[in-house]
Amino acid sequence: MKNNSPEVVLLSPEEYVCLMDEVNDARLLTLAAERMNHYTSDSTISMEEMNRRLGISDADLTDFEEVEFE
Repeated sequence: MKNNSPEVVLLSPEEYVCLMDEVNDARLLTLAAERMNHYTSDSTISMEEMNRRLGISDADLTDFEEVEFE
């Protein structure tokens, strides 16, 4: 205590990591919501179009495993 107000807080490392994860999740959620406010379907392109623009062929992607998004 300093001048009758809390000065520091003690947390276990596990509690700190959990708290930081929650803060980061909140930041990501805010960013996603902000991006969705500006989303228009006219501004999206297909994966095939993106690969074409980047010069990536189907053969370039055959050695990679599928990625599952949550």
